[in-house]
Amino acid sequence: MRSRTGITSIGSGADMILVHEFVVGGGWSAGDPPESLRREGLAMLRAVLTDLRAWGSQRVVTTLDSRLASEPLPADEVVLLRGEVYAESLARLAARCDTALVIAPEAEGILERVTALVLEAGVSLLGSGLAAIAAASNKWLCYKLFRQAGLPTPETALVEQRDIATAVADIRFPLVIKPRQGAGCEGVGFASGEEALAEAVKMPALHRAAGFLVQRYVAGTPASVSLIVADGHAVALGLNEQWVRPGIPFTYEGGAACVDHERRSEAIGLAQTAVGLFPELRGYVGVDLILTDEGCQLVEINPRVTTAYLGLRQALPMNLAEALWRAGKEGVLPPVPQPIATVTFAKGIDW
Repeated sequence: MRSRTGITSIGSGADMILVHEFVVGGGWSAGDPPESLRREGLAMLRAVLTDLRAWGSQRVVTTLDSRLASEPLPADEVVLLRGEVYAESLARLAARCDTALVIAPEAEGILERVTALVLEAGVSLLGSGLAAIAAASNKWLCYKLFRQAGLPTPETALVEQRDIATAVADIRFPLVIKPRQGAGCEGVGFASGEEALAEAVKMPALHRAAGFLVQRYVAGTPASVSLIVADGHAVALGLNEQWVRPGIPFTYEGGAACVDHERRSEAIGLAQTAVGLFPELRGYVGVDLILTDEGCQLVEINPRVTTAYLGLRQALPMNLAEALWRAGKEGVLPPVPQPIATVTFAKGIDW
């Protein structure tokens, strides 16, 4: 574990906040991370670090994969981590800090494991705790809770490979197949018929899973609502359009933050109701939906900072990192923000 220190005007007695992004922060040990994930991870990390430094109330510490040591980051201290000693090094660093913000995918329990690691080091989180992460990351549990609450959501079945024919007969094509726990478009495939379905179930994220979800495909505009959550209450930051292309797998190309859509109020209200089903959620939360002519359909909850942060931080007249800190540390939510613009963020341009 090596460290490089930047120039800072923060006093030596200031609280230290650790911002850890898993993909570029040293956690990715299976070879080099894919270029798209590396660029997206760096963009999100730089955005959060920049906002924390602009706020100026904390000493900001972050981690960086030692293979990316030449990448500049706007932090007071950048600690280089190596994959083979990742967990031990991150735990030691977290123990030096007062607060931590973890940015990691839910896939294969990564967000939950990294959160547990920093909590064991004795820091407080600017985000959801373990119970909330485990619950909200479980797409099957989300679906069941949405249905029990009478909220609109696409028909979904939890299946194993041998049972997929029965599920398809009930739900019918076209459909979406996805892991029970995942992040973004990883392992998410679109199947219009039997041939595409046979190809989709071979995706690694599904092939190695004990069970996965088969979901009715809903035509419409993919969207998300970003919220700041504390103590069972939520303030919506904005409705965001998601640029997603169906395929095997789906591909995410970016989006637009704080869009004006005829379903905006409905989507925000639905997202706030959905988040209320998980009272231990805290900090930044994203809720994915489909906007249709008939109404909104809930898809899933992301208990973490999402890529929409890149657009929201420019579209809103507020410092999002400060809002995250106040929600996490003080339980204080910001006033409902009024967007100053709709801001696009695109793969290949912004990350």
